[in-house]
Amino acid sequence: ERNMISGMLGDIYITVEGGPGTAQEACMAHSRGAIVVPLRRTGGASDGQHGFPACALNRPDFVTEEQWSLLADRAASVDATAAAVVDIVTSPAAAEASKRPVDQLSHSLRSEFRKRGFICCILGTTQFHHRDTEALVIAMARKLHRATRQVVYVTGGCAGVHETFTRSCRCQERVINLMPRGETSSYSEGTLVHAGADWEERNMISGMLGDIYITVEGGPGTAQEACMAHSRGAIVVPLRRTGGASDGQHGFPACALNRPDFVTEEQWSLLADRAASVDATAAAVVDIVTSPAAAEASKRPVDQLSHSLRSEFRKRGFICCILGTTQFHHRDTEALVIAMARKLHRATRQVVYVTGGCAGVHETFTRSCRCQERVINLMPRGETSSYSEGTLVHAGADWEERNMISG
Repeated sequence: ERNMISGMLGDIYITVEGGPGTAQEACMAHSRGAIVVPLRRTGGASDGQHGFPACALNRPDFVTEEQWSLLADRAASVDATAAAVVDIVTSPAAAEASKRPVDQLSHSLRSEFRKRGFICCILGTTQFHHRDTEALVIAMARKLHRATRQVVYVTGGCAGVHETFTRSCRCQERVINLMPRGETSSYSEGTLVHAGADWEERNMISGMLGDIYITVEGGPGTAQEACMAHSRGAIVVPLRRTGGASDGQHGFPACALNRPDFVTEEQWSLLADRAASVDATAAAVVDIVTSPAAAEASKRPVDQLSHSLRSEFRKRGFICCILGTTQFHHRDTEALVIAMARKLHRATRQVVYVTGGCAGVHETFTRSCRCQERVINLMPRGETSSYSEGTLVHAGADWEERNMISG
């Protein structure tokens, strides 16, 4: 829970070595448009392991090829790599790139939509590629309409899955077509709401809105939204039988294909079984979405808490989250963290640093940066830091929720 919070806080994330927790925070951060700076030379999650998002290993446009290569080059001096990190973090272009208002806008929209009910986002393709997909969307929409009036449906306002669902659900006053500014829906049913400057930004916002996400076929956009949603603890219901992103392609998060605890094995298998009837699969989706356990599972207050913390920390400066391992595994890592912390301290006083309050990367960074009054050790409730430097702030019931908030 703490990790969920961590994943929603920062403007920029520096990753050093790391395991699955680091990968989870980086995935959450990158999905919502934050800048991720992976020190690939240190190995672990930062070099693409443990489910670290492959797209976060790609060089941002404002970073030079030389700077990016220094993050991975084990033959480079520690000082040169540390200097490259500082140049990236303190670049005016980094500050500009982090100004997308997706956090504030998604928070406002979620608060507004939530007044009307549980939020279910419908993700999917603009053209049907599997023979049963259209019939499945129609059956699912009609069954959901009969089963509950306590749900608000968010679509992308496009042809294909979105249009078919909206025209079939018979409760069009509860459908919101969320589109980038200047775009118009391909159909008149539902309520058009504009959010985001382009589809990438709109998808980031969508990924931070819902309580539950149903995915049907889909490409990279569907995968991006599903990654964002799953990283922040939302429920993802992938209709694997329809193929595409929903069957694990296009960068769809592999962990979102795992069955949630409250879903039965029979229900989950029906989502993937192409031999099952359309009616049986649609009924399984409805049973999952309308389950009291689904409503309970979506109640984690990470969105509100992360928004409050981000607003508070942002008053003090640009937010830089330090992610990494509790034990050093590469011979140069400790020296690199020390050099990076000292150079950042000399380069800027306009940054707030958020760590996990643990031994290893976090402790070494905090004790080396010489601006400990600007370091926040974000930990789950009841946990204490392994060191006294920095300010201890509790957020999240456990490490998973804390990391979501941080990311």
